[in-house]
Amino acid sequence: MKLKGRLFDGKTSKSHDAYLIFDELGNVTSLPDIISKTPFMECKISSRLGNTPRAITFPTGEIFESVDHDDFNRINQHFGGQETWVHKLESNTQYVVFMLAFLVAFITWSSIWGIPWLSTKVAYALPAEVNSYIAQGTLETLDKRVFNSSKLEPERKLELTKAFNDLIPEDKLEFSYKLEFRSGGFIGANAFALPDGTIVVTDELVNLANQDKEIMSVLLHEIGHVEYRHGLRGIINHAGLTALVLTLTGDVNSAGTLVLALPNVLLESSYSRELEWEADTYSLEYMQKNNIEPEHFANFMQRLENYSYEDHLENGDETADNECPKNDEITASDIFDDTEDTIDNEVDSEENVEVDTDLGWLNYISSHPPSKERIARFRK
Repeated sequence: MKLKGRLFDGKTSKSHDAYLIFDELGNVTSLPDIISKTPFMECKISSRLGNTPRAITFPTGEIFESVDHDDFNRINQHFGGQETWVHKLESNTQYVVFMLAFLVAFITWSSIWGIPWLSTKVAYALPAEVNSYIAQGTLETLDKRVFNSSKLEPERKLELTKAFNDLIPEDKLEFSYKLEFRSGGFIGANAFALPDGTIVVTDELVNLANQDKEIMSVLLHEIGHVEYRHGLRGIINHAGLTALVLTLTGDVNSAGTLVLALPNVLLESSYSRELEWEADTYSLEYMQKNNIEPEHFANFMQRLENYSYEDHLENGDETADNECPKNDEITASDIFDDTEDTIDNEVDSEENVEVDTDLGWLNYISSHPPSKERIARFRK
């Protein structure tokens, strides 16, 4: 019996077209004569995996590869070799279909329920130092690449800060709540919370409000994000998805590509809405307990729904001009990966940044405005 393939001498990368010759006693030689007579059972036989070449490794280091799977299998079985369990499984159509369905179900369950559940447990277990580390690094990055200094009057900042301090939960000491003001520029009217309790509000949002109670209702929403650890939960979600993809594919590039899609499709469409609902609940319950009209939040959300970059340009907002990203390569994911969901953002922020090539700057508008259900909830 003989087997056609390519022979490597084990010393160089050069290969030779060759045949392996098998006698009835199970000894192997090669043609051309490169390998000395060797018992076949002393060789190491690779497992079959699809149609990839199978290899025979000799004790002296030579390697023979062949894609002639039929002859390879016949010779292997003739001398007592067995097919590996991997090949048996992959050649079983029913098993392959079952495992494919199981894999799809496992990915779906892990992405929608498993990872979010685990992220909640981990987020509540992490020490406060983790929150501070993430918040500090995120705000420094935003200040370098996105924000400019606030142009609000110091008296106005002090007034809002005092009102904000009255909202801070007295029985919650694990967060270092503080209010930061920034000129939002191309992201416009927004507020967001960092995991350590730092809440950033833009000048544009302050100027958009008709009264301070509207601003306070927004800040209560952001405090809700902090209290429920939404920032850490979001970060852990993304890390979990990355680990899941790496485990299934073993490829870093595939993981990077899929992670960009999976959070949007599997998480942000449902899980982030749950986070927004939780933050809304915190704001609503506080307002009801403290005799603050919940309609302030609904009115502001309705106004914010109609807000766009052009609005504060037309209104003569000097902070808007020329405030483009400080880095041409900046993306929405760079801005918000480590922050809480913004108040008007129910899905991934990447979907909400649109590039206007005619004007050369970015428009930050919500492609998923606040739902009627959220607004109606505060009007009851």
